Amino acid sequence: DNLSSGYFTFAHAMSELTDVLLYDLRGHGKSAQPSTRYRIEDHIHDLSALIEHLQIEGKIHLIGCSFGGLIALEFALRYPAQVHSLVLIDGHINPTRFLDQLTLDLRATGETRAQLIGQHFQHWLHRDRTRKRMRLIQRAETLIYQTSLLEDLKTSESAIGDVLKNIQLPCPMLALYGSRSDAYASALDMLTHPSVTLHLFEESAHAILWEHTEEVI
Repeated sequence: DNLSSGYFTFAHAMSELTDVLLYDLRGHGKSAQPSTRYRIEDHIHDLSALIEHLQIEGKIHLIGCSFGGLIALEFALRYPAQVHSLVLIDGHINPTRFLDQLTLDLRATGETRAQLIGQHFQHWLHRDRTRKRMRLIQRAETLIYQTSLLEDLKTSESAIGDVLKNIQLPCPMLALYGSRSDAYASALDMLTHPSVTLHLFEESAHAILWEHTEEVI
């Protein structure tokens, strides 16, 4: 996905309260799509370097959607003095389960592969014109099949670990999840943490940002 998910949903409402920064992750949107260096550490370095480059001072509020939730949580654990709060919008925060399932699904071929890509990215496919949708799918396929993304993520050094509920969160966290989302199922252990406030959207899956925009705002 790209920064338009935030731009066309919550960003304008939030900009009435504070400065808002949106950016495309490496390999996503209009950012460069290198063939290597997609480890969690690389994503954390990108965010840290962006904050330094823009001379953003003081603590920040981090919002992460889907895979961005993992980056946001990892950043907060590594740089606790820089983060005031976290908001995860159906964030994939259990790296082991997320990567095992993603690898299994996206190693498929032919028609099965096309169907699985559609399932994984259906939360944004419905809102774009056909030509733009095909362009997004092609970019996703390139990222998945022509870069070291999956291998890099599997060899990343996560600060989260397998026992999510034992994490010492450095700040409060608001967790917004769809009750039928795979991300929610894999994050349950973490979401009982005393520093986490959970808001569950019943009968929704991974598309709460678009299906429940006003509630998310």
